[in-house]
Amino acid sequence: MTYPVLAGAVVLTTANRRLRFREAAGAVGNVDLDAGTYYLRGGYTTNLLARSEELGDATWLKSQASVIDNAITAPDGTLSADKIIASTANAQHFVYQTATTSGTNTFSCYVKAAGENWIRLQAVDSGSAYFDVKNGKVGNTIGATASIYDAGNGWFRCVVVSTAYAGPTNYILTANANGATNYVGDGISGVYVWGVQLEAGSSVGLYVRTTTASASGPTDELTYQIKTKLDAFGAGGNTYDVTMSRNIDPGLPHSQMTITRSAGTSTFGLVVDGSQTFDMSLIGFSASTLNDANAKTSPVACAANWVGNDIPREIESFSERVVAVPRAVSGRVQGVTRSSRMQSWRLGLAFVDRRRMLIEEALDGAQDTLEGFLERFGATASIEMWLAPILSGTTLQGLQSSTLVDVVQASEETLSRFEPQRLGPGVPLYSIDLRLHAKV
Repeated sequence: MTYPVLAGAVVLTTANRRLRFREAAGAVGNVDLDAGTYYLRGGYTTNLLARSEELGDATWLKSQASVIDNAITAPDGTLSADKIIASTANAQHFVYQTATTSGTNTFSCYVKAAGENWIRLQAVDSGSAYFDVKNGKVGNTIGATASIYDAGNGWFRCVVVSTAYAGPTNYILTANANGATNYVGDGISGVYVWGVQLEAGSSVGLYVRTTTASASGPTDELTYQIKTKLDAFGAGGNTYDVTMSRNIDPGLPHSQMTITRSAGTSTFGLVVDGSQTFDMSLIGFSASTLNDANAKTSPVACAANWVGNDIPREIESFSERVVAVPRAVSGRVQGVTRSSRMQSWRLGLAFVDRRRMLIEEALDGAQDTLEGFLERFGATASIEMWLAPILSGTTLQGLQSSTLVDVVQASEETLSRFEPQRLGPGVPLYSIDLRLHAKV
């Protein structure tokens, strides 16, 4: 099952980007984040492959296959997805690239059928898996675990985790059936591929685009920006991991940030002393933490993120039209800006507890509610809508293995008519319909 997660756009300038931090017994220092727009999705990684969207480049070697660059629109809306075409020889048809790594690795890419309905991914000369990219199903696997995620518009993100390292080479092979190896292509059919990624570890991360070399990110991820700046703080020589946890238990904060020392021996702590200009409620911290070696977890929910506690009742795009974009003053809708071409969405959400909806019912304040989140972000900035899966219990899997629904902007109507309703007599569920708009 999947649950809704909304990530708000945090716009940082020279006036609101400063955190305060201490390492060891040193003086409190400034941590100035880079100006820009960031989303609190809660995940970052390093893509070890170069030319992740350029399979026609010489970095990607070919065997009985050719590549058409920028053949169709990619999942991110850019004309950057390539087409791999199988030759007319009776052979295996593939592209491949080497990367220095070791241990367990995760290999992934976004794929869409283009005459052939199957592909095979083989990671680090080791485990491999077949994927039905027409129907979104995993086929045969050999020495690996595999998963596939619907990315919309016929695209699927295919993921193979190889638990043993056998060499540096990673393969993308076209196939005409589950388990097929050699076959005769027609020189026309193949698959569309975009966003190829290899990363250390056993989980797939948010996609990171690369050009001439490996890269880390995404660079617009707030946790990655905070991690990068804490690593560079330098007073005690520590490096850090900044992670997010999400929970659908209605009696607990829905999202919390944790800062952990990944290397070094110095104690550390966040400082809230009035000299910071960054809004600490965005990441769930309202006071200074202890200066010790322990991980620091935000005591309340992060305001820049919101997690539902029941599955989406409805997600439907219902029109494309010119609409007025809301404008806000001091977090409240005051009027509209000029009209813009938008895609309208109807998002229906169900709740098992009112505290996840309404400010007056909140566990820890407005940041714990959908109403508070929309008042803060909906009318002034874009929102990323994700669907995050759960395996068991109440803890959601990271957004790195989830589906991005769209980047949207809440309508003025959404904020002025926030009226959740009980679904029916005796039914312990509440419901709300939102109108959202995605720029097109």
